[in-house]
Amino acid sequence: MKKLSELVFVLFSIAGALIFAGVVYNSWGVIQPKVQGQFNGAEWKNAGPLASERTGMIEDLMENHLTAGVTEETVLELLGEPNYKDGNCVYYNIGFYSQIIDPDSLLVCYTVTRKLDTFTIHHH
Repeated sequence: MKKLSELVFVLFSIAGALIFAGVVYNSWGVIQPKVQGQFNGAEWKNAGPLASERTGMIEDLMENHLTAGVTEETVLELLGEPNYKDGNCVYYNIGFYSQIIDPDSLLVCYTVTRKLDTFTIHHH
């Protein structure tokens, strides 16, 4: 009986180590610096649930396509519907831009007159 429990312990230890290694390996691949490319509206709008496709576009988007003062309608035409709304701010998923555990978001906030006020990468 003791040998059986030792065998079970060893098997679970090995399984746990393999799962941990797989998670670390996958996370490493996910958070490796993405090649930064140009913003592509169609790819942005068609991104999957975690929106990893957006990670490589975020810098170009923020530097060259979002401008404070443009209307909410203009931003919606550019980015499509946000993943989450919270008052005057909305969130667009951008994948694992900066960390392993939680995906990041592009946080976009509007003035009371629905003009783009601020935008930044939000770390969950």
